[in-house]
Amino acid sequence: MRDYSQEEKHNLRVVQSIFDPPAGFDFAGMIADDCVWWNALAELPGAEGTTEHRGKTRVLEILMGAGADYSAQGIDSYDMSTRSYHHVIEICDGAYVFRQQVFRARTRGGQNYENTYGFLFRFNGEGKIDRIWEHWDTLTAKRVLFRGRD
Repeated sequence: MRDYSQEEKHNLRVVQSIFDPPAGFDFAGMIADDCVWWNALAELPGAEGTTEHRGKTRVLEILMGAGADYSAQGIDSYDMSTRSYHHVIEICDGAYVFRQQVFRARTRGGQNYENTYGFLFRFNGEGKIDRIWEHWDTLTAKRVLFRGRD
């Protein structure tokens, strides 16, 4: 594997910090104002029917809302204190970082949850994330996390 440039090393560190944030990590400082997060499953709380989530505020709501209690909305969110990542692969090419992982956690309702995710991040010239594409097994997510919405 080739050596990464300083810019690529920065981009990789940011992506790694999103999944395992060090104390005091500034999520807001790493997201561009015009960031767009694409997610194939149009079931995210407050954005049902939407696959593109636009703007820093909305992207931060998704990041910070992971694991929040959405049971009143029929969602059995995962308990982030039980999360673990396995088989993590990260590759970087210029402004792009791809991360694939197996994510495991217990849900707030006590279910075991395991899913494979692929995230593609694009960084702008300021070193901030301006685009996120999230790919995952939406059928597994629907069956475990969103089954209360049927």
